[in-house]
Amino acid sequence: MYSSMSRLEKLVAVEEKLVEMSKEFLKEEKSRLHSLESFVETAEQQLQMSVNKSMSLVHHPVGAYLLVKRLSSDWLQHVKSVYQPLTDFVNRYNSEYHGQLPSAEDAEWSAHAILRLQEVYQLDIRNIISGQMELGLSTNNVPGSMEQNALRLKREDIFAIAKGAYRNNDYRNAVKWLNESIQLMEAEEVTENRENLEESEDAGDTSGALRYKGNVKKENLKFSALQYLGYSLYKQGDLEDALAIYKKASSLDPKHDEVRDSIKLLQRKIRSANMFGNVNNDEHPRPWASASNAKMIKYMALCRHELKPRPDVQARLKCRYQSNGNPYLLLGPVKTEVLSRKKPEITLFYDVITDEEAQTIKNRSLPKMFRSRIGNSFSEVESHIRISQQAWLHDKDDEVVSRVSKRIGLLTGLNTTPTSTELLQVLNYGLGGQYEPHHDYMTAEEKMWGTILGNRMATFLMYLSDVTAGGATVFPVANVTVPVVKNAGLLFMDLLRSGRGDVNSLHAGCPVVIGSKWIANKWIHEGGNEFRRKCGLSPNE
Repeated sequence: MYSSMSRLEKLVAVEEKLVEMSKEFLKEEKSRLHSLESFVETAEQQLQMSVNKSMSLVHHPVGAYLLVKRLSSDWLQHVKSVYQPLTDFVNRYNSEYHGQLPSAEDAEWSAHAILRLQEVYQLDIRNIISGQMELGLSTNNVPGSMEQNALRLKREDIFAIAKGAYRNNDYRNAVKWLNESIQLMEAEEVTENRENLEESEDAGDTSGALRYKGNVKKENLKFSALQYLGYSLYKQGDLEDALAIYKKASSLDPKHDEVRDSIKLLQRKIRSANMFGNVNNDEHPRPWASASNAKMIKYMALCRHELKPRPDVQARLKCRYQSNGNPYLLLGPVKTEVLSRKKPEITLFYDVITDEEAQTIKNRSLPKMFRSRIGNSFSEVESHIRISQQAWLHDKDDEVVSRVSKRIGLLTGLNTTPTSTELLQVLNYGLGGQYEPHHDYMTAEEKMWGTILGNRMATFLMYLSDVTAGGATVFPVANVTVPVVKNAGLLFMDLLRSGRGDVNSLHAGCPVVIGSKWIANKWIHEGGNEFRRKCGLSPNE
């Protein structure tokens, strides 16, 4: 569910129904509780008669009758009046929303999405916690930030995100989130203890029982967070800090065997380090972006709009109206921006489809959506590398699809009939949706399409929606960042003119921060285009 924003959008309507259903239940429950409260008060008053008077309640025939009646039927009816509606509510919840609700896996991957956005866009954790997504960049003049104080994360949420980083061996970020979680818990402890102290003093309680009663669950959460933090610091080689954290955890539960063993282990390692200086930093790489991977570092920098082509390269780039000499385009030439002239050739065409056409394509795709995978036709797997859902549309599925395919042929000058292209691939990215650096062409070993259709020669990518922030298409080798431009089409060549794969066509879809990103890909193959894009004079052209 997390892999498609269109599916996540449906959850809003689900929760709206749940809110209304719960409000209706609470309204009725207040009435039932009021009735129960009146019943309890009556029973209490009659019981007081036995205490205040020498004669027991049961010695009076009316009193005895009322007592027996209450215990034989009234109590049961009132308990049922509270319990049964709750059972009905739970049963209705399970029956009406079965299959419509996200799973625990969706929640876990949603936490990973926040970690991914933090990593790629170098977001401040405290801003994320307070609901602010400050990017310092924008798309289509739409501010790249959104302040949502109502979306503030609670301590349990922060801890859940920290555990997500921990489980992926991303100890560096786990430490950051765990520290924030613990700091928030301790700040809330100070506030709550002060309030509870005042409350207990007002109640005349000097034992502190009122203060302690409300903190058991929070202390358990803090204890768990300290354990995670201690181990994460240990895995990074921060032995002294890890020892201090485990000692702090031990103060909450001195008899916890695992914590005591960890303290002893760390003390031995620290003594050994002091003697021999053999402290090893065992930090694991982040699962979606290894810090040692230059390709990923450049990819993330491009997503942040930090890199641009060299000035001498930019000086040769042009914007123009293009018709390709085609009579269909002579009266309405297309606004074109050349982003890279060679290796790879990258061109952005503006307004290649209408809003209505884009919506039709999205509507046709929705019933066919399935989780995107990576690999080839022989071995495809789901992966965090690609977070989206997709569908395939044939030209016969709708007149709009056929019309758009023909238009792509006019714009590119290439053969885009069904015998030379793949079906139109439509994608909707999910929460933090991305597609890490990859090539569209297939290697000789993969051989998916055979000799007649040939390899993917060109990619024509259309943006079917806007996004508020993130979601750019980037080319790490060419240093090109293409922001999402609704209704625009991006053309780049996957192969050299010799037919060899152009390694410089490496590209990626940056994580979407705010918004729902829809795109459509049309892959144009070699077959049928032998004389449209002819070979050059050398293998490297």
